[in-house]
Amino acid sequence: MTSLMTTDSSGKRPYAPRMAPDERRDQILDATLDVIVEQGVGGVSVDGIAKAIGVTRPVVYSQFADADEILRASLKREEARALAQLADVFEPVGRIPTPENMAEMIRAYLDAVLAEPKRWRAILLPAGYPPAFRKRLARGQKQITDLFEKVARSSLPADADAELLAATLDAIEDGTARPVP
Repeated sequence: MTSLMTTDSSGKRPYAPRMAPDERRDQILDATLDVIVEQGVGGVSVDGIAKAIGVTRPVVYSQFADADEILRASLKREEARALAQLADVFEPVGRIPTPENMAEMIRAYLDAVLAEPKRWRAILLPAGYPPAFRKRLARGQKQITDLFEKVARSSLPADADAELLAATLDAIEDGTARPVP
């Protein structure tokens, strides 16, 4: 992460470029994801985020009340983006009855992880996250398992254990996508 502001010849910091509120919010959340990946959740602070993007703390406070709100917004955004990525993975596969389709699905999932490594590192390596954050991650991971189950139910016989298959696929895919720390 590099600061966007530098000092001029007078030694004063110039103002950061103006941004629309939505752009500034995205910039803050992007920086938050960088901090989470590089330093862990404990490294996220209003001051640290402000320095990372080269603005003053009031600029960050204009978007978020505190670091906890930034973390919640970051998790919510990355969770939505991860679920959208997974929906894109499952849509072309459509069903799981053959080993070929399962291999294709796992390959597509790994491609999604490789396309957004920061997002998935933050999701799959939640060490040091506070309880509320871990709880939110668990809800997101349940949504992923539910998506696996939905795909399984749509393609398996009625007496098949779609829940067990979904849990198995979830474990396989998490294990293959989880980066080595």
